[in-house]
Amino acid sequence: MTSAADRPRNRIRRISLTESIAQELSTQILNGEIAPGANLREVELSQDLGVSRQSLRAAMAQLSSRGLLQHEMNRGFWVPVLTREDAKDIFELRELIEGEAARRLARNLDRIDPVLDALRKMERLDPDVGWGEYLEVHFDLHRAIVAATGSPRLLRHFEMLSAEAWVSLLPSRQSERYGSPHAQLAGHQALVDAIRSGDETRAVEAVRTHLWGGFDDLYPAD
Repeated sequence: MTSAADRPRNRIRRISLTESIAQELSTQILNGEIAPGANLREVELSQDLGVSRQSLRAAMAQLSSRGLLQHEMNRGFWVPVLTREDAKDIFELRELIEGEAARRLARNLDRIDPVLDALRKMERLDPDVGWGEYLEVHFDLHRAIVAATGSPRLLRHFEMLSAEAWVSLLPSRQSERYGSPHAQLAGHQALVDAIRSGDETRAVEAVRTHLWGGFDDLYPAD
C-alpha cells in the first residue's frame, strides 16, 4: 500500500515577483488608476510598489509584449491610446476567433459547463466591484467559450489578443450604456443562450452582435 509520503504531490505554482508586479500594474491600468496615454515613471512606481527598478522594468516589458503597455527607446513605457481603427482591428480578430469557438461549442454542448460556471460568476458580482475585477470575470467568460472547444490553437490566439482587447474596452468605464457590470449581463446571457441552442449559425451571429453592439458607443465615428 502506498503511503501518503510516497504519493506524488501536486505542485502549487509560485508566482514570481515580476508576475506579481505585472498583475498590480494591470489592475491599476484596467481600473483607470493609470490613464490611457500616461507614462509610467520608474522611480515613483518602484518606490510606491517597494520593488527595484530592475524588477519593475521586467514587469513592464512583460506587459509590453502582451500589448497592455507600449515602449520606445528614450521614451519609456506608457499605456496605449487606441484609435477607432486600432479597436476595429481588435474587434474583427475577436470575431474571427470567438465566432469559430462559438460555432464549435454549439455542436459540442457536452463541453459547455465551464461556460455556464463563468456566467454564474458574472451574475454574482457585486454591483460596486472594481472595473479591473469585472473585466477579469468578463474575459473569463469569453476565455471559457474558447477553451471549451478543446482547441489549444484557438485558445493561444485568444490569449495573445486578450491584453489589447482589455485595453479596447477601457472606454466602457465611462459609458452610460455599458458602465456597470450588471448592464452587460443581459448581453452575455444572450450570447450563452445562442450557443446553448445548438444552432451554429445563430451562435456565430450572436458573437457578432455581442461584439459590435456597443462598438459605436465606445468608439464613435468622427
